[in-house]
Amino acid sequence: CNGVIFGNDMSLTFTNGVATCNVTFYAQEIASIDGEVDINTFTYDSKNNANYDLDATVNHNVISYSASSIDAQINPTVVTNNVTVTVFANDAYGNILNANGAGKAVVVNIAGTNAQSLNATDNGDGTYTASYTSGSTEGEDQITATIDTNSVGWDEDGTADGTFHLPIINQSADHMILRYENPVGTYNNSLNTTAGTAVTLAIMVVDQYDNPVDGYSGDHNITITPSDNSPYGDIPTCGPSELGTPAHYFFVDGVAKCTLHLYKAETIELEGTDGNYTTTANNNNDLDVTIVPASLHHLQIVGSDTQTAGTHNTVTISARDQYGNIRTDYTGNHNITFSGANISRNGTNPTVVDNGGNAVNFGSATTLDFVSGEVASVMTLYKREDVEIEVDDGSYNSTADERYDLNGHVNSTGSATASETTIEVSQDPAGTCGAEAVYVIARDIYGNQLES
Repeated sequence: CNGVIFGNDMSLTFTNGVATCNVTFYAQEIASIDGEVDINTFTYDSKNNANYDLDATVNHNVISYSASSIDAQINPTVVTNNVTVTVFANDAYGNILNANGAGKAVVVNIAGTNAQSLNATDNGDGTYTASYTSGSTEGEDQITATIDTNSVGWDEDGTADGTFHLPIINQSADHMILRYENPVGTYNNSLNTTAGTAVTLAIMVVDQYDNPVDGYSGDHNITITPSDNSPYGDIPTCGPSELGTPAHYFFVDGVAKCTLHLYKAETIELEGTDGNYTTTANNNNDLDVTIVPASLHHLQIVGSDTQTAGTHNTVTISARDQYGNIRTDYTGNHNITFSGANISRNGTNPTVVDNGGNAVNFGSATTLDFVSGEVASVMTLYKREDVEIEVDDGSYNSTADERYDLNGHVNSTGSATASETTIEVSQDPAGTCGAEAVYVIARDIYGNQLES
């Protein structure tokens, strides 16, 4: 309007409540034109009533041969494949002339793998089509057209020079690509998934343009890497086959699919090869995968499995999913109760140090500050015994599996203490003359019998 693009502010002079401007339309359409004006502190517009706006029907202009265009499909095309060429009779602004574009003499000229000239079929709507078979060798077809002997000046291949450049390929296998097939059936070169979740992996042997090769079919030995197990040893698979070892996959026209299970939380690039074709030549060929942990499943405690009574054992408590991946969102203070160790003979309780530096007895809630799903603390045990240390936050614990708890042994200090050493009397096992056996039992400071 007066040279100002719609949607931008313009300055108009009103006389007796009326202002005018010259409007130029370019797109063929039926439009409802609304306006908005600010006067003093008030805003007025035409949007509240259909009678206030301007309903405009914009028709195409006369034909422009330089703006008429050519398109060809399928692009690129395989050798000896059918190609459909469409010529659009347009005005200078790219609007199709529709029925007014009918009745023209349109000739399509092909130079390249199968040179020929074709009279196009009038579709009656401003478009014209012609079909031909591409040549038997790879190369490029250059497609031009005339309308009533006037050269068409535009094309849809990205060059807009009036010549459509159509690659003709022989579809020989060039490389392999891996793709995630999403639920709507399209392919992605990246995947965000949760550990243990089943997703569909597409293995493709393709030509240089990433088109699946029709002739690559049947059973093929494919190796997919990496093959990282979860912290608990869960092995990644695709279908029944483990990753990292050659496995048989059945291809149809260059594509095989399998159900992929990944268990380790990590970011990886999945690569594939059949020994001849591989994904490794270009980063766009592999599948970029980010695996996040599954839902919180349990707590785990790890530390030294052997310690001496009264000495410190640094232990780490972590929140994990069922595959052993750490849940990094388990953060802040949590009250953890420790169990599995007993009071020593002299009454000393096993303890764990809380986040305030206090030694808290087993069986009592110990406040620990978790960072990114784990925390370290100091555990001190006093009774000589085999132990199975468990942790519990009231909702999650380490009791379900031996991989989750800490199994170990507590030794005596190895030094006898007179105040704890005991003398024990029992009947003579030989039973002679009513004699009794006297035992001196050397014990450490906590009352544990020495090992030797």
